[in-house]
Amino acid sequence: MTPEILHVAARDGATAELIVHPSPRGEFLYWLPALGVTARHYARFAELLAIEGVGLARHEWRGAGSSSLRARRGIDWRYRDLLADIGDGIAALRAKHPDARIWIGGHSLGAQFAALALARDPSLAGVVIVASGTPYWRSFPWWQQPLLLLVFAWFRLLADVFGYFPGRRRDVGFAAPPSVIDDVAEVGGAGRVRPVGQFGVVVA
Repeated sequence: MTPEILHVAARDGATAELIVHPSPRGEFLYWLPALGVTARHYARFAELLAIEGVGLARHEWRGAGSSSLRARRGIDWRYRDLLADIGDGIAALRAKHPDARIWIGGHSLGAQFAALALARDPSLAGVVIVASGTPYWRSFPWWQQPLLLLVFAWFRLLADVFGYFPGRRRDVGFAAPPSVIDDVAEVGGAGRVRPVGQFGVVVA
């Protein structure tokens, strides 16, 4: 079946499309892509879930795909903004399907945010994690730890020089604003994220 497109607006005016595949059973998986991967790449996943009667709501990251924003000098956001965007998307899905049972899930960084979203919203049915893990440097083999810390420092340096992280120029696959790179590096250094308030997130 043809998916429906919900237009989700954030509190700061940023917009993005939420691609919703219908569910005859009223079950939806709210899906968060990997960093740098657009929602359109999960169309086949939606088809496979539909066979099981589960609908998929494909979230679009701020700065990617249908998002009205792009990472560039002078444009910035951070983890707490991405987390707020997820909340706005789930609210839009609930408004359209008020009786639906909604799970949260994601791929790679999306799975990390899915866990954070569930911590903020325990009314969600549960979490689905695919191909994810922590970037915490101490969780890696000892011989990889210095390299990982160097990567975090290199990413931050590039973001400072260019005013954003020019990942596509460096064959990394994604562009990101400096504060997101800071948050990635802080999570990698501290190994944990602590959500606070309604839409805040503290890396500590």
